[in-house]
Amino acid sequence: MRTIRPFLFAICLGLTACSRTPSAQEVLGVPLPVSASDVRVSNKGGLFGGDSYLSASISSADYMVLTQQLSLRHRADLLEYWPSALAAHDTAWWTVTVTNDSATLFAEQPSTYIVTRFEGGRLYFKRHVY
Repeated sequence: MRTIRPFLFAICLGLTACSRTPSAQEVLGVPLPVSASDVRVSNKGGLFGGDSYLSASISSADYMVLTQQLSLRHRADLLEYWPSALAAHDTAWWTVTVTNDSATLFAEQPSTYIVTRFEGGRLYFKRHVY
C-alpha cells in the first residue's frame, strides 16, 4: 500500500496541473513584456499534451523582442505542415486571422510547436505540446 500512495499522488498532481489555467509566463516561456495589457490565457490541455493560448495587447517593439527571444521565424509552408496552427476551439476571444503571411511566425522546440501572430496591436500566441 505504501508504494501505491506516491504513484496515486503523482497521478492526482498531473491531473490537476492539466486542468488549471497556466500563467502568461508559463505559456510564453519568457516574461510577458512590460507594455502588455488586456492579457487573456487559456489552456486546452490534457494529461499528455495540448494547446495553451495567450492573447495580449503589446507594442510592436516588444513583439520584435519577443520573437528574437523565442527564435521565431516565418515558415512558408506552416499551414500545410500544421493546418490547425492558428485555430482555437471554444475560445471566443481568439479572433486571429488564419493566414500565413509575414506576421505569422513559428518555432519548434523539443515536443513543442509555437505559433505567433501580431495583428491589430495584439499578440496571439499558441503553444502546442505533443
